[in-house]
Amino acid sequence: MKRQALASLHEVVNQDEKFVVVVMEVVEVIHPLVSFLDSQEMEVREEAARVLSVVAGFDSCRGVVIAWSAAAYR
Repeated sequence: MKRQALASLHEVVNQDEKFVVVVMEVVEVIHPLVSFLDSQEMEVREEAARVLSVVAGFDSCRGVVIAWSAAAYR
């Protein structure tokens, strides 16, 4: 179910930049996405990485993704 949710989220953020802004306004979504990178399920890790890649592709969002990623691995 996580994989499906992440795939749907990737589809949404990939459609339009405004959806990336909406995702970033819900800052709590970045932390779970980063934590999914440690999932036991490869598909979950891949989908989380795809979403984070799209979000981090925007200069205005990149710093938040990097900050959460650094905090997760301290």
